[in-house]
Amino acid sequence: MTTLPPDPLAALREHRWRVLAVTGMGAFLGPLDVTVVALALPAMGRDLGLSFSGGIWVQAGYLLTHALALVPEGLRAR
Repeated sequence: MTTLPPDPLAALREHRWRVLAVTGMGAFLGPLDVTVVALALPAMGRDLGLSFSGGIWVQAGYLLTHALALVPEGLRAR
């Protein structure tokens, strides 16, 4: 006699509100983090003696690093 495997989506259905909350927080915190860096950039640029283009490079490097860190984290979550 064979038994059917358990429903793979049962755990997701059971915890759907937790999954929604975690996903929502992640979707909110990513842009918030980038906004904080963008707002702090003029003060950082003055203290570090950066030109406008140097500040743009700092922000682009931060965004690239943030995006590259998300890829392995997303693969790890599978």
